[in-house]
This record gives sequence, C-alpha cells and structure tokens, in this order.
Amino acid sequence: MLSEVVRLVWGAGSVVVGAFSEKSKSEEIYRYVVPELQHALKSGTQMTSPDVVKAINILEGLPPVGARRRNFSRRYLARKIDILMLPTDPDNLAIGYWW
Repeated sequence: MLSEVVRLVWGAGSVVVGAFSEKSKSEEIYRYVVPELQHALKSGTQMTSPDVVKAINILEGLPPVGARRRNFSRRYLARKIDILMLPTDPDNLAIGYWW
C-alpha cells in the first residue's frame, strides 16, 4: 500500500523544486502519507526500503523552507521511532515544525 501512496504523490506533480507551495496541499499530502508510512514501518518494512525513502523525501518537502523544515526533518524523520511519533493530523504539530 505504501508503494501506491508514494507513487501517487510522487507522480502528482505537486512538487515544485522539492517544496510544496501551499499549506493546504501539504496538509492533504501529510494526512495521506504519514499513516501509510507508519503502518509500513510497524509491519516490518525497513527504513532503507525505496518506498520508505521516497515517503520520507516527500514528507521532508512539506514544511515551509527554512528553520521549520530543518526542525521537522531533525525531529521527526531521522529515525524510525521519530516517524512513529508523528501525529496523524498535522494540526497537532507545533508551529516550529510546521506551517
């Protein structure tokens, strides 16, 4: 399932130089990718799996460029346990990590 999600989002053409330009689009993609990524990791998929790596790359591009993006990547995308701690709703992320 994760591979389908990654393929849909990756191929959607929503990426503009690695960044998603709108908060609403970023939140929509986040709500779609995070639960699938967490499910895949809980079911034993390795962090080095191509689909997991692509999903992480997608998530890295969702916050606005700058400190928030760096903070988000460091806090939530560095390790498996960090990804599993991501809230399924981006509204629950602190402002220092999100829009």
